[in-house]
Amino acid sequence: MRALLLLPLFLLPLSLLFGPRAVPYAMGKPPAGVRLEDWCNKHFLQDPADITHDPVFKQIQRFRKARRIDQALSYTDGLVKSHPTSGNCLRHRAYVYALLTEDDKAMKDLAAACRDKKLTGDDWYAIGRLYSKLDADKEALNAFGQAVRLSSNPYNALRMKAKEELKMNLLDAAEKDLSRCVELKAGSSRNLIDLAKVHTLLKKHTLVIEDVKKAEETGRLNEREEVKAMRMRADAFVALKKWQEALKDLNRGLAIAPLTRDLYARRLKIYELTGNKTAAAKESALLVKLDGSLKSAPGVDEDRPVEAD
Repeated sequence: MRALLLLPLFLLPLSLLFGPRAVPYAMGKPPAGVRLEDWCNKHFLQDPADITHDPVFKQIQRFRKARRIDQALSYTDGLVKSHPTSGNCLRHRAYVYALLTEDDKAMKDLAAACRDKKLTGDDWYAIGRLYSKLDADKEALNAFGQAVRLSSNPYNALRMKAKEELKMNLLDAAEKDLSRCVELKAGSSRNLIDLAKVHTLLKKHTLVIEDVKKAEETGRLNEREEVKAMRMRADAFVALKKWQEALKDLNRGLAIAPLTRDLYARRLKIYELTGNKTAAAKESALLVKLDGSLKSAPGVDEDRPVEAD
C-alpha cells in the first residue's frame, strides 16, 4: 500500500481514489446492471451539480414518454437549480412545462436558454421545435436559423425553417430554403411537393409543373403526395389554359382518391370555362350524389378523400 502512495495520482485506479461505490458517480453514468432510474435517484437527486447530464436527460425523456410529468419536472428543476444558465437544462424544463400546458413558464425558460452562448446546432434545433409546438413562430424561425448556421448537416433545420416561413407567409424565403433542401437531399419527393406548394402560392405556374415532374421522376411519391401533386399541377395548367393537361391530372388524382370532392369541383370548373355544358351537367349531378353519400355514410368507403391544404 505504501508503494501505491508513491505512484502519481493519474496512475492510480479510480476505485482507490473515490471508493468502489463512487466510481460510477465519478464517471457520470450507471454501471452495468443498474437501472438508470435507480442510479439517478441515488446520485443525481443527491447532488445534481456534479453529474454528467446525458444519462439524466435520457431519464427525463423516459419520464416524459411514460407521462410521469411530476418526476420529469423534479429532475429538470434540479438541473436548472444547479445550472441556471445552461441552455440545455432550461430547454428540458421548458419541454416539461409545455406538457403541463404552462406555456408562459416554458417561454420564459426558452428565452433564458437562448442566451447560452454554448448552444450547439442540435440544441437550437430542439429549441426551435419546442417554440413551434408553442406556436411562437418568430422565435422558432430564429432558432432554426441558428441551427442551420451551426449544424454541419443543416438539412432537418432547413426544412423546419422553411415550414415556419411558409406559416408566416414568407414565401420568397421558403422558396430559397426548400430549393436548398432539394439540393441537399436529391430524390426526395417531399421537398419537391413542398416547393411546388410554395410556387403555387407565388403563382409561378411553370415552376409548379417542373416541380411535380421532378417529384414523379423520383419514383417515391406516396398516394397522398401524388393526389396533392396532381391537384397543384392541374391548377397550374388551368392558369395557363392548358385544359386537357389539367383534366388528365384531375382524372389521375380521382383514380387514386375517388372521394376527393375538390377534384370534382375543379373538373367542373374546367367544363364550365370551356363551355362543355353536357359534361358540366354530369359533373354537377355527380357532385350532388357524392355529397349525399358522404353525409349518409362518412368514412365507410376505404378510399379516403384527400382535401386541399
